[in-house]
Amino acid sequence: MKGLGWPAPVGLLLTLLSSSVRVSPRTARDRRSRRVRGCRWAGLIALPLALVAGAACKGEKANAQKGLAGPPAAVIVAEVIRRNVPVFGEYVAQTVANSTVDIPARVEATLEKLLFEEGGAVKKDQILFELDPRTYQAAVQAARAALSKAEADLVYARQQVDT
Repeated sequence: MKGLGWPAPVGLLLTLLSSSVRVSPRTARDRRSRRVRGCRWAGLIALPLALVAGAACKGEKANAQKGLAGPPAAVIVAEVIRRNVPVFGEYVAQTVANSTVDIPARVEATLEKLLFEEGGAVKKDQILFELDPRTYQAAVQAARAALSKAEADLVYARQQVDT
């Protein structure tokens, strides 16, 4: 088998397949014949695979000896530049404030403007909202009218008492 140039595993398989087993007692023959049949089936399956592998190895060696290893691999070359690169990352997350404050309404009114940025820092005594002044201006005018009427009633009552 060595003279044919087969790789060692292929030669070993051919030797195993060509060997014959002599068995005299019937029970021993049954046990061994099953083993031999299993080995022969395995050998029949492994033999073509080993032949292909051996031929592939032999072909690579022949190409290497002839200098037909193939063209060199393409390589991309870039110049290295030293510079500062910002490091950043994008993450999925939720942010929660350290402290939050609920602001209940003291009066009933319509909001005109928000004077703070949502999520921003707020200082003590900072004005947060601007309310619609028309309702309060109307209430002040009504109170002034009631005061004027009361003062007029007072003047009229004093005139009635003096007369």
